[in-house]
Amino acid sequence: IAPQQDFTFTPTWYSNRGVDFGGEYRFLTRRGRGTVEGNILPGDKRADSTRSRLKVQGITELSGNWRVTLDAANVSDTRYLEDFARGTDDASTPFLSRMALVEYRDDRLDLGIMWRNFQTLDAALPQEERPHTELPRIFARSDGRLPGALPLYYDAYVEAANFHHDEVVDGWRLHAAPRLELDYGGAGWFVRPAAGLDATRYSLHGTAPGQDRTPSRVLPMLSLDTGLLFETINGSRQQRRITLEPRLMYLYVPYEDQSDLPVFDTGEPDLNWVELFRDNRYVGLDRRSDANQVSAGVTTQLYSSRTGQRYLSATVG
Repeated sequence: IAPQQDFTFTPTWYSNRGVDFGGEYRFLTRRGRGTVEGNILPGDKRADSTRSRLKVQGITELSGNWRVTLDAANVSDTRYLEDFARGTDDASTPFLSRMALVEYRDDRLDLGIMWRNFQTLDAALPQEERPHTELPRIFARSDGRLPGALPLYYDAYVEAANFHHDEVVDGWRLHAAPRLELDYGGAGWFVRPAAGLDATRYSLHGTAPGQDRTPSRVLPMLSLDTGLLFETINGSRQQRRITLEPRLMYLYVPYEDQSDLPVFDTGEPDLNWVELFRDNRYVGLDRRSDANQVSAGVTTQLYSSRTGQRYLSATVG
């Protein structure tokens, strides 16, 4: 179409369904970029209905460090990805997200407001187990080094989010998480003691009679994270760089019964290297795991000495 935009048209014939008309439009501007892609199959012979998909993605940089991000997808029916996905990951997608974000970012501050809801593709999932809609989520984060001789760094995150649901308890969640960390380090080592606070309070609708409508949780967190980095050059032309990186972390968070708190957006991911050294085993803010534990691990990595390209990374933890 032009140097900064193009359109790809992809018709596909399915012998048992009919002709699918697919397309992707991409554009670049001075302030942003975006993609609009979709498919439409008029009169699917097997489903006896018109099937369609639409996905919109875009980022626009505004003046004064502001940015607008849009990422939304929709399909005509819950079985669309099962029938037309070109991979097992897409075929097993339980939800499609629709998100709009207005955000400000500079060297010390990140703040924004986000709206998000989901299209549920698992038709068997009960209504009460489907995701809440966020209308909206307002957040701010700041980090940096405090003045003084000590290498003392701060990180502070605050959030107010309104979760809406037609079938279960919903309402506002207010969250604040200040944190201080000493960052001692040098060539091949680091020691990082840290202390933080996790404070969350709710204002709920639809609670059962006698149930607290404003439950809350305040928990301290203490950690000590330390590691070493050993490095050697290998190969007849010294073309490879090999590292050995042991790491040890102690974490303490006291126990608190959180059964009176709702679950709006929180789950427990599979254990991996990143999760092993996080201070909360949950993703989301509705639950904070108690801990009195040590995490230990070692990583080895193989790089190209000339380009820095990583060929191999192996971890045991």
